[in-house]
Amino acid sequence: LQLSVLYFSSNPVKNTAFALRHAERAVQLGEPHAAYLLGHWYENGAIVPQDDKRAVFWYTKAAQMGDFAASHHLAVAYRSGQLGLPVDRHLAQSFTELTERLLDAAESPSGGEKD
Repeated sequence: LQLSVLYFSSNPVKNTAFALRHAERAVQLGEPHAAYLLGHWYENGAIVPQDDKRAVFWYTKAAQMGDFAASHHLAVAYRSGQLGLPVDRHLAQSFTELTERLLDAAESPSGGEKD
């Protein structure tokens, strides 16, 4: 993931193909923030063409993998109809609850592990 960010942000030449490839590989290796990063890139057209459907796909994958920023982003998107999504209060609430669970797990002394 760090390689992906480095190659995307390195100046003066950006190696976007390398950044994209390594972010996708990081997702395959179980890194949820890489999926969030891909969602962000697709949402904003950063190193790929802007594509709300692909952004939602990657944000959803990130949320399912445990990225609370992605789940919060989806909660807001469903609540307000962003990213080409219909307003859906039920899904917004589901993602809000997921965000709260993920934050609680991250803040617990055991890191969300049960004794």
